[in-house]
Amino acid sequence: MPLPALPAYRWSSYGAYLGRRDAPDWLHRDMVEALMGDTDRQRTFVERPHPADKDPARWSALRPPPDLPDIERAVHQVTRVDPGSLIGLGVQRAEPLALALVIAVELRAAPAERLAQRYGLRSAGAVRSAARRARVRLCDDADFAALRSRVISALFDAAA
Repeated sequence: MPLPALPAYRWSSYGAYLGRRDAPDWLHRDMVEALMGDTDRQRTFVERPHPADKDPARWSALRPPPDLPDIERAVHQVTRVDPGSLIGLGVQRAEPLALALVIAVELRAAPAERLAQRYGLRSAGAVRSAARRARVRLCDDADFAALRSRVISALFDAAA
């Protein structure tokens, strides 16, 4: 789905990269142009939906967004933890549950209330707190971040 407003958006350098407007002096386009080549390739890369996009609507035209069972299967594939065992463990002790929650929240796979019911957490607030802790951990713990990347890859490889 093309983004017709992005090249014209004054706070974006995209229009300058496409040659639709002059580049400011501080914008050095040489590295991007060397990597991406012509403007058609750049436009395809920027405007094509990517699995890492946080907005599922951006790529939903290509495939349906993942749901909780999809996320649980991907977590299971990477961690070998049975999806049924995620229920009732509590997020403090269950790394796979923390992964499932943070990914479900990021991808908006279900409302927090539904996630709380599904995983035996006491409230939607507990889900949001657990997801927030997991996001902080993604920044601080390279192993946890790598595990999340593997789950995301498994999730989108299976959906392809």
